[in-house]
Amino acid sequence: MSRPFKPSAIPLRCTLCPKEPIFSDISHLLTHISSKGHLSHKFKLQIRGQTDPHARIELERYEIWYADNNLDELLAERLASKESKSTIKRMRTTSKAVCISHIFLHVGTKIANVSRVGSKTKAKGEDLNARGTNQA
Repeated sequence: MSRPFKPSAIPLRCTLCPKEPIFSDISHLLTHISSKGHLSHKFKLQIRGQTDPHARIELERYEIWYADNNLDELLAERLASKESKSTIKRMRTTSKAVCISHIFLHVGTKIANVSRVGSKTKAKGEDLNARGTNQA
């Protein structure tokens, strides 16, 4: 059974990294934990921990802190939120591209409304392939 979780109670310090950075909020801490620099330090500590008992203890202390504060759940929520935003942005971009390609499909065909092509105004029923000459 998991205990109640309060993100505000998470110590905002990375004890794993050499400089032990302190963060102003949980978002910055999560960004740090996902960073290449942090992951590099963690990997190096895992390798050192195979032969160095002090490194192993330091890594175990970090993993307990990580688990106690449910950071895996917070990172998963954050990733899901970013993926959701990315999907929505991609859908908007795709719908704009479809709309633009729909407009381009009609270039070269007779138009039903008045539109501006180059320096000439084309009126209802004129052919856009006439290359700017008015053949009405």
